[in-house]
Amino acid sequence: MTIFIWVITVVAVMQFVWYAIVAPSLRMRLRYDLFSQRDRLRMLRIQHEKDMPMPVYSILDQRVNSAISMLRYVELSTIFTFTRELARNQQLCDKIERRQAIIDNCPIRDVRDISDSVGKTISIALFVNSAGWLPWLAPIIGGMICWKTILNSVKQLLSVRPSEVVGIDLAREALAS
Repeated sequence: MTIFIWVITVVAVMQFVWYAIVAPSLRMRLRYDLFSQRDRLRMLRIQHEKDMPMPVYSILDQRVNSAISMLRYVELSTIFTFTRELARNQQLCDKIERRQAIIDNCPIRDVRDISDSVGKTISIALFVNSAGWLPWLAPIIGGMICWKTILNSVKQLLSVRPSEVVGIDLAREALAS
């Protein structure tokens, strides 16, 4: 019981350190990266004013600003909720596809690079915001995998006759316990 309490305490301290010290520092770095991408987009708009249609700039600027504002809140629950909403809302899916097509069809390669960079930054933020739960989830997931393996082994064991198992005398093993 003492070991269990120590393990829980150590994991709780690790989670505190992650959420109170490490994650805010990483999020600040990601925020600065997003600011840099937004500045890069604005510079592209100035340099390629005739080549970059206004919808491309507006969509990508809104995407970067949304990423900046929701950086702190991107978690697995947010992604699951959004995925469920996408499954129910075809209009939203169509709107997203149209906006992505506008970005993909832009002749300026740097526009797509900025879009990809913002996506990667938010993916990293997803990890940063959710990683504190890994010490709690790892034993649960490991236990589920072990339990599934045990159940499969039991099913396989029940599918054979005791005489077919070489090296194990099931009757003697049962009597010994």
